Amino acid sequence: MIVGDRKHNKTYLKTFMPLIKKDKSEWHVLNVRVGRRSEKTLRTLAEVIAQKYQDKEGLIITVSDYKLSIIIQLGENPNYTKYKEEIAKFVPNSDCKILAGRFTKAQLNHIRVDMDRDIKLESNLFYDNREKRAKNIAMVVDDDMFVRQVLRKLLEKTSTVCDIENGDTVIQNYQEYNPDIIFLDLHMPGKNGLDLMEDIFELDTDAHIIIFSSDTVAENVHEALSRGAAGFLAKPIKQDKVKECLRQCITYKT
Repeated sequence: MIVGDRKHNKTYLKTFMPLIKKDKSEWHVLNVRVGRRSEKTLRTLAEVIAQKYQDKEGLIITVSDYKLSIIIQLGENPNYTKYKEEIAKFVPNSDCKILAGRFTKAQLNHIRVDMDRDIKLESNLFYDNREKRAKNIAMVVDDDMFVRQVLRKLLEKTSTVCDIENGDTVIQNYQEYNPDIIFLDLHMPGKNGLDLMEDIFELDTDAHIIIFSSDTVAENVHEALSRGAAGFLAKPIKQDKVKECLRQCITYKT
């Protein structure tokens, strides 16, 4: 396990790509988001994680002052929960949210965008503004009015809710409201939820997106998580599952 240098992240990543391509199905990405830390503190956290998994092939890169990306060979079907719990123990005050998924082209693109922003010393203004503001904002996108009403009722106790009935205005509304969390239906007229998710990530690689659907076949769940969704909810929506999604969102104040 290697800890990268922020100034040379691209070189480290380029060096690892041939190794990843040999057996891509065994490689995974753990995105560790924490409260803002100094570069030294994040470096120390990365080194502790590297020591923990010294027997694994992998690369840990710091892509901002609040996020580490761990690219690691864990085999084809790792227990993500186990690794999340192990890593969370290294972060004081449980100030940590971890997203895990297979190494995919979409995940690689997100990492590259973060690295480019870091090199240019640019911050993610969407994330910065979410972190600074006092109120929570949630967005719900579904063409089914009943589902929107159910989610609104569950969310409005702790947040301002923006609900949208189709995908045509998602990007416009995302830019206007900058939601802490967005619940996105998988199947809708026009663009589906996965395509809309990619559009959102082009704006904001730190977007916290939950895909939901009554179509819960394994392929759909896997595809959503592989492309960067923070979670997948099955319809009918259950209150305890929604609360868990909110707890996993690092900028959502509970």
